[in-house]
Amino acid sequence: MTPDREPGGFWRDAIKPGTPACALLCGLLGVAVAVSFLAIGFWKTLLVTACFVVGWALGRTKAVREKIGEAWQRLINRNG
Repeated sequence: MTPDREPGGFWRDAIKPGTPACALLCGLLGVAVAVSFLAIGFWKTLLVTACFVVGWALGRTKAVREKIGEAWQRLINRNG
């Protein structure tokens, strides 16, 4: 590691458009989508993508994660 690079710099650069790290990450994402289309088909790929987006949106904030955890505990306790 060079002295001018910070730890975690690749991932920080990976979300900045125009950087080589972002180009690599977007290329890998494109390959993953193409393989998914070929392996499971268009509509199933869209379903997987939609499920991922919903899960990401629900899990990205701490308050939502806590509410999901509380609901899960109520569900477990009621049926257990």
